[in-house]
Amino acid sequence: WKRIVLTLGMMLVFYLIFELVGFPLTTFFLILVLIRFVEPHKWSYSLGIAVLISFGSYLLFQVLLKSDLPMGILEGLGF
Repeated sequence: WKRIVLTLGMMLVFYLIFELVGFPLTTFFLILVLIRFVEPHKWSYSLGIAVLISFGSYLLFQVLLKSDLPMGILEGLGF
């Protein structure tokens, strides 16, 4: 039950902070927590996978599919 509650909780947090924090960072933190705590792996593995998935999904949706995703706090940095 812990894993289910953690997963649902993280998805709720993802939904609540998505617009404010932005797609790339929200996705990064969601994947990081899920990989690190739901199915425990080392921090280095968890960080690497979270970076790859968030960067890959950003490229897919923002660059290739031309979707208008919220950049949140990264907006002012030229993203």
